[in-house]
Amino acid sequence: MAIDEWLKTLEVEESTRETYEMYARRYLKPALGDKPIGKITARVLEQLYAELRRCRAGDGKRDPQARGGLLRQGERSPK
Repeated sequence: MAIDEWLKTLEVEESTRETYEMYARRYLKPALGDKPIGKITARVLEQLYAELRRCRAGDGKRDPQARGGLLRQGERSPK
């Protein structure tokens, strides 16, 4: 995945790299899967951002860890 390549070349403190890796593993990779960077559309990113906002707001509707990650493109949130 492109994010793995980016993280390898990123010049930051080790603790910062570890935090970025955690975020990528917990949120980005489950949401984006193995999509090539060129296939990630604005719509996919907007869905990701909306999901992260809901999780951060603590509305209780979604737990990103409960289902192994955020919604993939085209997947609908349970009602």
